[in-house]
Amino acid sequence: MLHSYPNGAYLARSRRDLAESILETSWIADGVAASESAAVKEMVNIAASHPSIAKSVLDFDWYGDGISEVESRAISHLAAIADADEPTAEIVASLAWFVDGVSEPEVNVVRDVRRISQDYGPVARRIVAMPFLAALEPADIAAMQSLAEMEYFGKRALDLVWTHYSLSEGITDAHSPVVAMLYGVYKNNPALMDTLLDLGQTIVESRTIILPLTGSVDLTIIRTRPGAARSMDLLERAVRTAERLMDEPLPTRYVGLLYENAIPHGFLGFNNGLNMTMLPRFDVDDGTWEAQFSPFGLAHEVAHYYWEGNANWIDEGASELMASVIESEWTGAPVGVANDPCPYVRTISTLSALHSSIYAPAFTCNYSLGERLFVDMYGALGHDAFWERMRQLYQASAAYHAYHHADGGRMGPPAGIEEVREAFGREVAGTAVIARWYDGTVPYEPPRLDTRPADPSLPDINGRIDSAYITLSEDGPPVSTFPAGDATGYPLLILEYSYRITGPPRETTLEIVELYEDGFEFRRRQFTMTAEYAYIGDAYGLLVGSNPPAPGHYWIYVYDGDRKVAEAEFEVTP
Repeated sequence: MLHSYPNGAYLARSRRDLAESILETSWIADGVAASESAAVKEMVNIAASHPSIAKSVLDFDWYGDGISEVESRAISHLAAIADADEPTAEIVASLAWFVDGVSEPEVNVVRDVRRISQDYGPVARRIVAMPFLAALEPADIAAMQSLAEMEYFGKRALDLVWTHYSLSEGITDAHSPVVAMLYGVYKNNPALMDTLLDLGQTIVESRTIILPLTGSVDLTIIRTRPGAARSMDLLERAVRTAERLMDEPLPTRYVGLLYENAIPHGFLGFNNGLNMTMLPRFDVDDGTWEAQFSPFGLAHEVAHYYWEGNANWIDEGASELMASVIESEWTGAPVGVANDPCPYVRTISTLSALHSSIYAPAFTCNYSLGERLFVDMYGALGHDAFWERMRQLYQASAAYHAYHHADGGRMGPPAGIEEVREAFGREVAGTAVIARWYDGTVPYEPPRLDTRPADPSLPDINGRIDSAYITLSEDGPPVSTFPAGDATGYPLLILEYSYRITGPPRETTLEIVELYEDGFEFRRRQFTMTAEYAYIGDAYGLLVGSNPPAPGHYWIYVYDGDRKVAEAEFEVTP
């Protein structure tokens, strides 16, 4: 005989029965781990308010086998989605990749859906029904994270995506690489979004590589104009070398690179933690400075997949060091610094106290002081010992991220001076380097000066350098000492030279090397001087030092091959 209950009472019994079913799962009788206990609590809560979703999860094979920590987080995110927008949770619970068992990247997708659903339930509902989430590829996962990051800017940012005519049927796998870039684009150049979403105006180049530790990684370059054929090779080389140096899996299986003007003002490239952007003038292979810089710049941005979310001087300094080591392996050039001396502060501790935003002038000192600490440490410890300790620093950072970002939260910074001391400060040399750059209690190592006399002859043009001096303006007088406030830009090195030739013009290529009192050679470049018949002399000006000038002593050497042909030095006072 059937009993009849008022509707509310029947629902209460149904949900109570469902809760009992959850508690009767076979693995519960064996004793539950912390992740399983949390999952059971979440399932009981889901059963109380969203019984149909709870019933679906109970039927999953991965639920019946016992709950891992990753699966526990998936259930927690699903519960939060259901509370925010039940239809969205129902769609998520029906997706094949969720039903079959969730991996860490898939849980991150559910986490990102949760972020959007909590403020914009109908928007999240629309997203999870789109084709690109039916079967997850690395670009799809990156695209979902990009949309979740855009949620920070509000619904208007997300609306710019759906209202584009090319997405009338929703985001597809073809759109995913572009959508993965949109967070950074909206943040830095929203006017570019319309162009990128029109696949007829974009060029997408993709390559899948297999890394020894990471496994399969998808590389994608997106352009709005033709670029250099070598850029994808440079990207692959940077990714492969970075993984080998770190001896840790790359923290992503999708490396996206956009060549466009969609980066913070004053930067040449940018990695926002999700993907990379570089100015299109570096997508060249034409012998220019931009072409020469491109491999280093790409290596720096790739390094940021390992180094992000820590103290800025660690992230920028470690990425500069990695780029220098990678370039050294490619070209044989010595590992050194690539940035001018910091003009604002002398130590990292002082810099850290400024709390400079990326738009503040002093932010550049995170590059210059951070890289000097790590390059100095690299020289003091040697290659193998340095990388062993660098991995310890990275592992401390990665563990912090894994713990605090599991629920999509924003915590940090995970690594700072104490973590650097823990990783590097167990040796006398490491302690000295930290003290030198962090608080200035150990003096600089002096630079390696070239004390040979200059031989000013220029045989290629039958000439010589007559004088070399520093000035603050093109027509200004020579100076050897000047206050930093007197300079309105870079100081100038003026080379006056004479020659006597007949016939067509002749050229000679010289190299200029700049050193600073902190012990580092910070710039080395070549330039060409030309001699023409009917002239017997000329002057050549080069920008040197830093802008604004960092107080301290500078040495400038000019070389013709191995022969020093000119030199100059100057002192900048505070």
